[in-house]
Parts: sequence; C-alpha cells; structure tokens
Amino acid sequence: VFSGLINQSPSGLIVIDAEGIILLINDAAAKLFHHDRRENARIKWDDGRRIRVLYGYDETPLLPHMDPLAIALQEKRRNTTGILVNSRDSDDEDWVSVTAFPVLSNDGRVIACVAFIFDVTDYKGMQDALYHQATHDPLTGLSNRALLFASLAKAFARAKRGHLGVAIFVLDIDKFKRVNDSLGHAAGDELLVKVAQRMVSEVRETDVVARIGGGE
Repeated sequence: VFSGLINQSPSGLIVIDAEGIILLINDAAAKLFHHDRRENARIKWDDGRRIRVLYGYDETPLLPHMDPLAIALQEKRRNTTGILVNSRDSDDEDWVSVTAFPVLSNDGRVIACVAFIFDVTDYKGMQDALYHQATHDPLTGLSNRALLFASLAKAFARAKRGHLGVAIFVLDIDKFKRVNDSLGHAAGDELLVKVAQRMVSEVRETDVVARIGGGE
C-alpha cells in the first residue's frame, strides 16, 4: 500500500544512499528524469541522471557541486534548485524544482538523501512571459526603456573592467507623425515593426536594440 501511494504521487521522490546509489525513485520522478528503473537497477544518481547540463533559471551549467542531492550529502544541508531536464529521445524539456535534504544517523553521519521533485514547467513559462511583457515593447518586441537602462548599466560595468568603450546610437524616424496622420496608425505601427526588424538583423546578437518611445 505504501509503495502504491508513493508511485501514485504527482510529485517526484528520489532516495539515494550515502554513496549516491538510488534506493527509491517513484513513477513521477522516473518520468521527469527519463529514468528506466529496469535498466538502471542500483545505479548511482551521478551516472544515471539524464539531465542536459543546465542549472537554474539562468541556464548556466549544472556543475557537480551545484547538484542539490550532492549538496545534501556533502554539506549536510537542505537545498532547493531549479533544473532543466532534457529528453535524449525528443525535444521535450521540463523545468523542475528539486528540494533535497540529508538523512542523518544518531551520531550525525549522512546515511541517505531524500529529494522531492516538482514539475514547474507551466510556472516557468508564465514567469518568462511576464518578464518579457515587463521588459519589452509590445509592438516591436524590442527591449523597452527599463531593459535598455539595465543593459547599459551592465555594458558600462564590463567596459570599466576591460577598459573598453560603449557605442550608443539614438535614432529617430523623421516625419513619423506624418505617416500616422496621413496613412493611419496601423501603417505607423507596421513601419515601426519593419524598422525594428531591419535594425535587429543588422547588429550582433550581443547588441541591444530598444524602443525608447514613439519613433525613437
């Protein structure tokens, strides 16, 4: 009965011993981590996980010392980490939140680690959408004023460290009001979108194109 309840849980559960060998992995966790329990009997977590090497919501590499289960075992503390799980057999990707904590013996030795896994893919998508809305111009998709200033602050900091310069161009569409007045705002919007697309296509991926307001 207990085993059935664990496997029916919508949340993932993984238990590993002090050596990192998987003692228990329920159906939800096995599905999220693409883990075949029949093929991977008594396999180590480090060897058996099929995680694309990404860590956290900023998608920086998941190095071994950043793994939440490793932190729980080695540092004897609870840790929560966001991980992107990638299937090797398809383009499916899942964002999961992993909370791992150590299990200690009476004399303080780590004897196991328990990890709870929650699928937060939908939440991550909503979070990304809200962030994009807050930092981008809804018409052109360019960075807005707030993101421009944040990008400039980072550029100035990099330039200061590397003793480099920062190039800034401020452009304005001449007689833009005349386009709106004579052809309508739909035509003006189309012009802004075309100009934005042209500018983005002519700069490097590391450069920033922003719409400050109006045709500027």
